[in-house]
Amino acid sequence: MKTISLLYIAILTTCWPSYANEPLPSVSTLKSWFDKPYALAPWEYKVENSQYRLVAQSATLGGSHLWYRPAGKPCIVSVLHQFFDQYTFPIGTAIYANLCQVMVSNSHHRYSDKIDEQTMDLSKRASSLHHNAILAYQASYPEAKILQIHGFSKKKRSTLTGKNADFIVSQGKYSTEKIQQLSVCLRQISSASYDYPRQINELGGTKNVMHQLALTPDTFFHIEISRTMRQQLIEHNHLMEQLTLCLRYVL
Repeated sequence: MKTISLLYIAILTTCWPSYANEPLPSVSTLKSWFDKPYALAPWEYKVENSQYRLVAQSATLGGSHLWYRPAGKPCIVSVLHQFFDQYTFPIGTAIYANLCQVMVSNSHHRYSDKIDEQTMDLSKRASSLHHNAILAYQASYPEAKILQIHGFSKKKRSTLTGKNADFIVSQGKYSTEKIQQLSVCLRQISSASYDYPRQINELGGTKNVMHQLALTPDTFFHIEISRTMRQQLIEHNHLMEQLTLCLRYVL
């Protein structure tokens, strides 16, 4: 799997035309795009089955992919590390296909060589299509929830709770009613489901750049899933359906 991912990254990052002079699409530009999707260089524009996509052809401007389907509910699925956090992309895709109007993901490995002054890790990168698309969508739907899917390694947790956890969910520095409801619902999948910081004080991505964006308060959901649970979710449809149902409750 790792060999395939590295090969895919190599194909993505070589032999593509340079668009160094193209500006990053602004929030206002992407707001108009959601109103009426259209081709937007340097991304490849694709339309299929009432779904619109902007597909990165290189690491230019941070890459990133964008999907939009008007038939969904007003929410956004975000996958930042599809090559590093194994299975987060198919999990995010399933949530998007069954729930949300929008999905955004990285197009390159977080440790890919940067071609500008910014990292390719979207959790740390200051500007990208990923970030601006979220802001643009919330400009039209201020209460739209952002469901960001992450993976984590139990081995890297220091507490017994962390080492046993399957889901760790948060909305920032403080526990909220919504995040508590989500963790309770997720216990139908795994009893080792916790909300931060009420039930567990370990969380990855506490310096996630998303917390610096001008998002509507309490709309960002950070969802960490253990590798074992990620694999179970993609292997067992009923578990994936239950995850989607739990997320539907917090919209």
